[in-house]
Amino acid sequence: MQWVAQPRHPKIGQYWAEGDEAKPTDPPEFIIHENDKQLTRDNFVEAVIAASNYSIRVQLGVCMGKVVKQDFPGKWPGVAEKVLMYLKSERSDTLLGALVCLHQLVKHFKYLQEGGREIIAE
Repeated sequence: MQWVAQPRHPKIGQYWAEGDEAKPTDPPEFIIHENDKQLTRDNFVEAVIAASNYSIRVQLGVCMGKVVKQDFPGKWPGVAEKVLMYLKSERSDTLLGALVCLHQLVKHFKYLQEGGREIIAE
């Protein structure tokens, strides 16, 4: 997860995109392998929660938002349930991390048309 938040890698959206989803103007220099993507998805919420520094937590949240935009709900269907589970915590640091993750999920649906919001109603 260290590569996600490093300043020299500000284009997680570009590196995360599949070959056919990448913009034609982007150089095809590097795409993250699907096994690595799955490992990252499996641990993203916990990484945001475990971040001890607020700035790092927010930066990881922004990166999570990029991944949500690419992979939710198709390749990452369980993220909403995981975030909801952590929102029930009584620990303030866990709750803050879960709220950062929830914010990224909500932002994903902010500008979608009515037809794209069915998943959030469930």
